This record gives sequence, structure tokens and C-alpha cells, in this order.
Amino acid sequence: MQVILNNMYNTPKTPSGMIEVYCPIFNRLRAKQAKVLEIGIDQGGSLELMRDYLLDASIFGIDIKLPDRNIKGVQMEICNQNNSLGLKALGDKFGKFDLIIDDGLHRVKETQNCFDNLFPYLADKGTYIIEDWSACYREKDSLYRGLEDLVFKIVKDKKRYNFSSTQVLDLGYYSLAIYNK
Repeated sequence: MQVILNNMYNTPKTPSGMIEVYCPIFNRLRAKQAKVLEIGIDQGGSLELMRDYLLDASIFGIDIKLPDRNIKGVQMEICNQNNSLGLKALGDKFGKFDLIIDDGLHRVKETQNCFDNLFPYLADKGTYIIEDWSACYREKDSLYRGLEDLVFKIVKDKKRYNFSSTQVLDLGYYSLAIYNK
């Protein structure tokens, strides 16, 4: 647990308080050979955090542009969030994921496309997280508008997606929508 909390990774998950929400999820996955996918790599800090804490996990990251450095023990691929065929090919290639984190563009179209195409690749008892859904009311850019509506629309479709539970958290500047299968 200390490896997560000491903030040695270049990721907002630790200083923002999001990590307190992630810890129980990571602890559940730590004891198994989990598969984790993160959409949106940036410089790869959260991928490194997961790699170091989830010792037996297979960690995958996708983004439209990869970091300038290789991250040992993490498989990264270029994939556009609007590329439905690319997202499905990723799911076909790697199989079911125990955890999918969408920390990509934080826009409605891209978030919806990732959810529609990747949720079918979420393992039974898996967790799908949409980060920063509150960007829509923090930013003036109209591209972010409607993301909160999407998050709650997905919650309302609980029967369609067969969620065992959902949780929507606004942690100030950061926010998480958690969908458990």
C-alpha cells in the first residue's frame, strides 16, 4: 500500500485523493493475475503505479500518442478513442479485462465510444471506471458538455449492462464513475 501512497509516480491519482477509492479495487486485484487497461496514458505514471502494486497483473495502456519512453512491464498501443474497430480489436487481442479505466479525452463522444466498445470486454466481477466526468462543468469548452449526463445515463441503464453496483463520486477537481459488473 505504501508504494501507492508515497506519490512517487507522476499521476494525479495520488495527490487528488482518487487513490483512496482505487485502493480497495487494487487490493481485490492484487491477489490474482488481473488484466488492467487504461485509456489515456499521458506520461505513464498511473500505469507504473499499477504495475508496481499489482505484481501479477498484465497492464495495458492505449492512447493516440505514446510517451517518449518505454515503460517496462507495461504493454502500450496506439489507439484512437473514436476508432471502434481498433477498440474491438484490442479487446479481441487481449481478452477480458478485470479493470478498465477511461482517463482519456473526457469528452462525451469518445467516452461513449470507449464504453460501448470495451464494456463487452470487461470480465465478470470486473470494474469499469470513467475518470474526470466532471470536466464538463469545470471547463468552458463545449466538447466537455454532457459528460455528466452520459455518466448518469449509464447508471440508469443498470439492467442493460447487468451492473452489480455503481458509484458516482465528485472529489472536487476530480471525479470517478465506477461500474461494477
